[in-house]
Amino acid sequence: MTDASPTEASPRGPAPVAPLPQQGARGPGPSAGRPRPADWLWIALACLAIVTTAVVSAVVVGSRGADVYGARADILYVAPDAALDVRQRSLATQGEVARSRAVLAAAAAQEGVPLDQLQDAVSVETGVQDDLLHITVSDEDRGVARRLAQAVATSYLGLAARVEGAGARSRIRLLSPAYALDDRLSPKPLRAAAVGLLLGLVLATGVAILLARRMAAR
Repeated sequence: MTDASPTEASPRGPAPVAPLPQQGARGPGPSAGRPRPADWLWIALACLAIVTTAVVSAVVVGSRGADVYGARADILYVAPDAALDVRQRSLATQGEVARSRAVLAAAAAQEGVPLDQLQDAVSVETGVQDDLLHITVSDEDRGVARRLAQAVATSYLGLAARVEGAGARSRIRLLSPAYALDDRLSPKPLRAAAVGLLLGLVLATGVAILLARRMAAR
């Protein structure tokens, strides 16, 4: 038997021809899976609208209501010579005494105002690094607020003198008559705007992430 001639046709037939690429067909580009530049513009506009709306709404809501002013009386309380935590607890106790019903009822009766109204208007702050009690009273009238703050401070000093005796005068005393605060207590549009800005940024961030994911999935 002789070998087949090198020019003899192969029984497997012609080799397959690769298909030509269709016009306009492209593989995944470098921006696949990401929003296009135009999409980022829409996302930025949406976030800007959300933040602006939140700030404006907060300012409008925060500016409602009548102007409320405050007055303050500062009382020096010389705490017992003891450890710092003991002195802080003693000062905190005096703050609660200043807001007690026994103190506020006498002040309310003296000024002729309802007790529950005075309870809502009074706040007492204790000094962080000193032995001061700051009694603050709010009212729509500066003069009324000052008189109420003075009445509460006087009532507190009277109760302390009755409870602690003669030694109260050397340890608890009013630094100065009650005075009106320079700035009103409410409304405060700038504070409302800051809160609105914070909430708007949080909401806008969530919306931006959601929109970016949806646009990238198209």
